Amino acid sequence: MKRFILLAALLALLSIGLFAQETALPRLAVVEFNTNISNEKTKADAITVRNLVESQMVGTRKYQIITRDDIDKLLENQKIQVRSISSSENLKKLQLQNISYIVTGSLDAMGNDYAVTVRVLDVSTGQFSHSDNDFMGSGSRELFNGINSLMAKFAAGMSADEKGAIVQGQARRTPAATGISIEVSTKEGGTLYFQNEEIATLWDNDKHSIPIEKPGTYTVKMVFANGSELSNTVTITQRGITKMEFKYYMGAIGPGGGYVFYDKGNNNDGWRYLEAAPANTEFSAAWDNAVSRCRQLNINGITGWYLPDKDQLNLMYKNLKAKGLGGFSGNDYWSSSQLDYSYAWYQEFGSGGRQYNTYKNRNYHVRAVRAF
Repeated sequence: MKRFILLAALLALLSIGLFAQETALPRLAVVEFNTNISNEKTKADAITVRNLVESQMVGTRKYQIITRDDIDKLLENQKIQVRSISSSENLKKLQLQNISYIVTGSLDAMGNDYAVTVRVLDVSTGQFSHSDNDFMGSGSRELFNGINSLMAKFAAGMSADEKGAIVQGQARRTPAATGISIEVSTKEGGTLYFQNEEIATLWDNDKHSIPIEKPGTYTVKMVFANGSELSNTVTITQRGITKMEFKYYMGAIGPGGGYVFYDKGNNNDGWRYLEAAPANTEFSAAWDNAVSRCRQLNINGITGWYLPDKDQLNLMYKNLKAKGLGGFSGNDYWSSSQLDYSYAWYQEFGSGGRQYNTYKNRNYHVRAVRAF
């Protein structure tokens, strides 16, 4: 009888211990995944990705997973937008609900495939402390296998990050508080690197503060969702906040509504980027008329447009037309480069991008550019 009582007591204590361990697990929610395409298939695939990610996180048995319906209702009731979920106001709301982690990401269409990014927001710090990404096919089986493979890597990396061992396979870097920092802001979302080490995942119109241990010269790089990247180097000589803005990259939409097709890498001579005018401003004309009409363009209140020289025209072909950007036709395009008084250079945009010269009185297509 005594043995039975002791056994029952032991089982009760074990049950209580297991229950306490379960309820002590950090609360984690998987929220919607953003996508750069609005068609129905991609929207449905984004929901599927979210479900697969949630299933994989459940499988780790390391978190108390908040159901999809419950987290969606919570975000709706608290008026929390996923795109701004890391704001200080939203973090306070999540902390009141005892939520430790938010897992989200993006599904970006690239041709017939997807670039999938998964990231985790540590609610206690307000930082996206870990992220992983992969490129996978958009077919059912390819997407299923790709997400399972990505999440195996993600869950392992997240677990290691929580223990303070690694972040994305690198040693955790915790700069001392010195009163020196670089405040990075970006127009487009992507992955942020500091001194060639991945440190954060930023969203569209996001900001991130990088603590600096001591004065010196530092390199900061953004790798955007489409694979483009932009690097800035800054020299810190005094305490305070140094602001750095990643605003444009090749293939991004510029101030005039057209595509950026060249990045000089510096602001020497008062400009860094070249932007092609929007497709709806394109026209056909003889060379003299093309030059004057480009100078007269006012697009979205922006002037300073001109007919590109043959080198700039070739950059437009390689960085935009050849990549399916900019809405260019397969016709011939004028450049501003002249051979002599009667001849000027043009480029074929439909057969390999070859350049020739011809009489200026011929009517060819015209796409203006501007430097900014």
